[in-house]
Amino acid sequence: MQGATLSLIDSSLVLFGGNKAGLNVCSLGSGDWRWSTVTPSGTAPSDRRYHSATMVDNQLTFFGGNSLADGSDVADMFWLTKMHDGWSWGWPSSHTPYVRYVYCVKTLQLKTGWS
Repeated sequence: MQGATLSLIDSSLVLFGGNKAGLNVCSLGSGDWRWSTVTPSGTAPSDRRYHSATMVDNQLTFFGGNSLADGSDVADMFWLTKMHDGWSWGWPSSHTPYVRYVYCVKTLQLKTGWS
């Protein structure tokens, strides 16, 4: 799996992007450890690889990458939230400038732009 991100949210491993389209989740708490394709509510982001992903509050925040469709650079930001009854995609409000600072163990990441 080239260019994907693997992240932990609660007791679920989340695999997004890379050579494979979609979102895959492995629930570690079930004792089953089987991967399943998940379709979160909300508008899904384009399939991509080589993006970044980091936890911010209770959301897995993604930024940028390369389009899986045509290889072009993408510079958008979106997040994934685990809810009690499933998963949900989220985006910054339309035409609202956004800045999100994340401090992670000696690393400061700055995400800026217009949605």
